[in-house]
Amino acid sequence: MAILLGIDGTGPMSDSEYRAAFRTSFVHHLLRSNPRNSMYLRGPGWDGLDMSMIIGQGYTFVHLAKAANPSTPVLLTGYSRGAAGVMGVAERLQRDGVTVDGMILFDAVDRAATPIPGEVPANVAACVHAHRSAGSFSRWSFDGVARRSNPPTRICREFDRVTHGGMGGTPWPRPAAATSEVISEGFPEPTPTMVTYAMDQEGSRAVWGWVQPHARRLGFIR
Repeated sequence: MAILLGIDGTGPMSDSEYRAAFRTSFVHHLLRSNPRNSMYLRGPGWDGLDMSMIIGQGYTFVHLAKAANPSTPVLLTGYSRGAAGVMGVAERLQRDGVTVDGMILFDAVDRAATPIPGEVPANVAACVHAHRSAGSFSRWSFDGVARRSNPPTRICREFDRVTHGGMGGTPWPRPAAATSEVISEGFPEPTPTMVTYAMDQEGSRAVWGWVQPHARRLGFIR
């Protein structure tokens, strides 16, 4: 059984509200598929930019689990700032000489004050990254990281007409009416996206459909 760490994206400060908002997230789903020897960490609250404590928690879990079972593979997954967070965990593991056997990233972005690697660390044996295209105009103020592909160890795919939320499995819910209306994400984005509510639902399903076979191949799900 692999050592599996997942870090989700930024959300409400309240843990109960966070759980409700991220109940359909892809990171959460991957952790539910492999509940033994795993740790799920919520992402930072809306008011915080520093990821150092969350990265430290994740690193400690993997470090201790790997020390107890040196031959067990390590798998990391993250969404949004949580994706940048697992890259930070991988960087710390690299200093220990630990290989990350598989990594799945969902639209990795970095808004942290603490330095986080802009590219996937060299100790990651295989990385899959699903990220949004600039043409969606979703969360365009967020700096994307880890977007360069280096086959066969790094596989990236860009998805059009899907929001940052949809990339992580939390698409905007369809309103009762006006489903053809484009989504406005609000602060800090002053302009609406190029994505309708229907597009976001469809795009989010496409992301998961593309990721699933890679997740099976890498051992995240059976």
